[in-house]
Amino acid sequence: MAQEQSDGGYNPSAVIFMIFGGLIFLGLLTMLSVDGAMIYSRSQLSVPIQPYAFLLLLIFIAPFAVNALWVMAGLTVIYFIMFAYVIYLGNGNRSKRMLENPVSFIGMTIPFLYVASVAILLLENIFRVQVGNPISTSSQIDFLDLIYAPFVEELGFRIIPLGILVFAEALLVLNSGKYSGSPLEPGMGGLLIGAFIFPGKLRRRLGIRMGRAEWAGIILTAALFGYAHYFFGEWDIGKISQAAFVGIFFAIGFLEFGPFVDILMHWFFNGYFTFVEFLTGGVPVALAGLNLVWLFVSGVASLVYFGRWYMSRVKLSGEHDPLT
Repeated sequence: MAQEQSDGGYNPSAVIFMIFGGLIFLGLLTMLSVDGAMIYSRSQLSVPIQPYAFLLLLIFIAPFAVNALWVMAGLTVIYFIMFAYVIYLGNGNRSKRMLENPVSFIGMTIPFLYVASVAILLLENIFRVQVGNPISTSSQIDFLDLIYAPFVEELGFRIIPLGILVFAEALLVLNSGKYSGSPLEPGMGGLLIGAFIFPGKLRRRLGIRMGRAEWAGIILTAALFGYAHYFFGEWDIGKISQAAFVGIFFAIGFLEFGPFVDILMHWFFNGYFTFVEFLTGGVPVALAGLNLVWLFVSGVASLVYFGRWYMSRVKLSGEHDPLT
């Protein structure tokens, strides 16, 4: 079912890949069904809204307004394209380890983040740390904000600052004379595209490993991401730790793959696990049940993957141990 490689890692088989791919597809269908229902209803979405964007703790609000209905429709199409690309990329690398396959990474990380977030919030509740809850204005507009936020927050908290970091590291490697591979085409433009769109591919090509600079960038952006939830007044101080925690994994997703992974993860996290709070009637019960099934199956698949990876490392370390 799996291959154990001499480089010290368990490689997911086609079966594991299909499980994670199917789980992501199930989540996508659920999200699209909710988006489609809200777009179809058009009850409170045909109102003008002002787009906004982040750059770390700076927020920029556009001086013009756009129709909320068209924003949700456009975002739904973009998310679907991202999902299709992740499946395409993952299928071509299905023999790779978790941090080399976006399907495995998303399939394992999202259920873990959900459970970990619930645990953090429960602990804070026990110790009476206030988390807060944003004031709801409209269920449709609130949900639109949750699926719009991944773009503007990932752009400002991960893609721009960490992309600059990757770009600077790439320049240092190229100027140091240590890079002896094929020329990067088409020059500086290709370097910029690699740093901000395909940072994982660029880093692997230049031999840039996850070192102190990367981890400093991950921790810093995650901390600012967590603090932003409190800074802008929508949450209490208890939200900082939970948001910062998930921000670490969003940052890793960007550095290892690109914005199509961390944005998609953020969308799943914001929308798939919270939309039931904004819907009424009988449908949410079924969707909430689907949510639990998704979480359970994903968790089991993740445990199987981690267990086989750990056993492969133990076996390899034993084989390479001269005392055995």
